[in-house]
Amino acid sequence: MRRLRTAWIIARKDLRLYFRDRTGMALGFLLPIVLITVFGFLMQFAFRGEQGMPRVELWVADEDDSQQSRRLIETLRESDSLRLRPRSDEPAADAAKIRELVHDGAAHHGLIIERGFGQAVSAGRLPKLTMVRDPGRTLEDRVVQIALVQSFMAASEGRLWPAAMGKLMRDAGMDETNVENLIAAARAINRLVTNFIETEAAKDSSGASGPGQDEPRSDPTGPEAARANAAGPVTKPATKPAADRLPFKLEDLVETIIPVENEDIRPPGRPRTLTYMLAQSVAGTTVMMLMFGVLGCSTMLLSEREGGTLPRLLTAAIPRGGVYWGKFLFTFIIAMIQLGVLFAYGNLLFHIEAFRDPIALVALSITWAAAVTSFGMLVAAWARTSKQAEGLSTILILVMAAAGGCWFPIQMLNLPWFGEVATRCSLAYWAMEGYQGMFWQQWSLANPTMLTAIAVQWAFTIVGAIGGLLLYRRRYVPG
Repeated sequence: MRRLRTAWIIARKDLRLYFRDRTGMALGFLLPIVLITVFGFLMQFAFRGEQGMPRVELWVADEDDSQQSRRLIETLRESDSLRLRPRSDEPAADAAKIRELVHDGAAHHGLIIERGFGQAVSAGRLPKLTMVRDPGRTLEDRVVQIALVQSFMAASEGRLWPAAMGKLMRDAGMDETNVENLIAAARAINRLVTNFIETEAAKDSSGASGPGQDEPRSDPTGPEAARANAAGPVTKPATKPAADRLPFKLEDLVETIIPVENEDIRPPGRPRTLTYMLAQSVAGTTVMMLMFGVLGCSTMLLSEREGGTLPRLLTAAIPRGGVYWGKFLFTFIIAMIQLGVLFAYGNLLFHIEAFRDPIALVALSITWAAAVTSFGMLVAAWARTSKQAEGLSTILILVMAAAGGCWFPIQMLNLPWFGEVATRCSLAYWAMEGYQGMFWQQWSLANPTMLTAIAVQWAFTIVGAIGGLLLYRRRYVPG
């Protein structure tokens, strides 16, 4: 009984201390609420694609401007896996614009519908499509391929698979006569299936289902049927399974049906072993972890005040603001050291060529270290206790990391306009813009996007440093 009473007394004492810091207590409850809100928002508006995957942005240039090409664009726009650009309210893009977007890193995939597309589809021939792409975006490339197969088959109504089969067998070494016979047979089969579907649709619409209704038949004396019969039987050796005897892969037929010529545009300095997700992982982890690491240094103001060191410093014959700027400089130096170690380790382990452009890397690192230091000093000057600083900083860091693209690429998300604005309000977003521009796009420091990212971070650095200094004088300096 005595032990229970002692335990209750100690617990009651701790509860009083916990609830005494109302701001810290509120931040402790606010952290999971904010995280649920942010991640719920991202999951609800971001991953709207088929099978829970995010929609992939695909730019399209219609050089043919035919009924068939417009039909293809419409089916692409209806795909659950794609976010088609330009939108209906945007000006149309041509082939030169597509290549420019991919070259500048503003787009990773662009489809060019070449001239003569409509005529080729109408004649049953394989048309020409050109996919301008960044070959390093392998995940997006697979999604685009699948969506393009589905959309192209729907737009062409399956009429081109005979020509695709003929091309596949021609490439496998079949002689031209047998290729023509194969195409004729495939067209006859396609016509039988089409007639059956149309007849069943007519029955459903008219309500007729009796056996007396005429059934469409193929012409047994037609030239295509004769050419199909002339193909003759195919001799099959019985020593191997059928799949092993094929001179081609079955999945090649699907790729042949979609006559796309890939045009790869890759920055010349990018390592071939570097993938988009690897560059994203190294940059995102570095940006986020620096925020956590720097916060511990900047909150030394609180530790020294609670330990009595800061009041003794303020009584010394030194400028009152010298303590604040001393902590600022200390935190900045530690941030630069951490960035150097992290990038050196990432470069050693993953060969990301982090030091390819030392001028750009130093400029980006100085900028981000100053911005994070300013953020940490602002939080430390605002908080009255270490509990408040830890709660507020954890909320802000996790939200900025998620909204800024440290965990997953923001460019892959299907955010509404206000979500796009919210992500750009995150300090981490602009740090990721700079580092991803250098690592992935191989941009130099003179690139407009790089300069914009640096300018935004320095604007926050100046505002945050001044705000932190004002709060420091108000809460730390007596009198």
